[in-house]
Amino acid sequence: MMKKIAAVMISLLISASSAPLLTAPFLNGGMFYHAGYGDVRSPFGDISGLSAGLGGRLAFSVLPWLRAGGMGFASGFDYNGPGLPGSYCSIGAGGATVEAFTAFGPVVCSIGMLAGGGTIRQLHIISNQSAGVSTVSYTSTGTFIAVPFCIIEMPVTPAFSIAVMADWLFGTRIISGSSYGPRVHLGILFNR
Repeated sequence: MMKKIAAVMISLLISASSAPLLTAPFLNGGMFYHAGYGDVRSPFGDISGLSAGLGGRLAFSVLPWLRAGGMGFASGFDYNGPGLPGSYCSIGAGGATVEAFTAFGPVVCSIGMLAGGGTIRQLHIISNQSAGVSTVSYTSTGTFIAVPFCIIEMPVTPAFSIAVMADWLFGTRIISGSSYGPRVHLGILFNR
């Protein structure tokens, strides 16, 4: 899977390097709401669920076909422990991005990669006891992350665009099967 993603990204970079100057904005940034599938390894087994959250990005054009910047997000989902409701898992992550982009008329499409770090926090309810006291486990684990993504930006005015993004998070040690996704984002980007 990673080899296919890398091959697509390299071919896009090679074809974009010979592209003429585009009308994409020099700077864009904004916020996204996202939803997707989360599958996380824990001391109590693999847990999964529909995750949702917020994220943001900021990117600068460094070449007529290349942007660099940063992106971050927080995402989480509730799940039931061993038959007990109230357990929760969240991930917060961010890092540097690089992306190749091209314009199709007013629409700008890009494909890129985020590299950075993140933390998964998990509150797992083990048992409920009398008088409102529960036995829980709380873990917080850091990881390196890599996130391939693609974005379609549709301008509403010269000042802002509606954007749709898809991504898939890959990490080390803490994520079941080393991946978390796919996720779909919908947001607003402000252009300059």
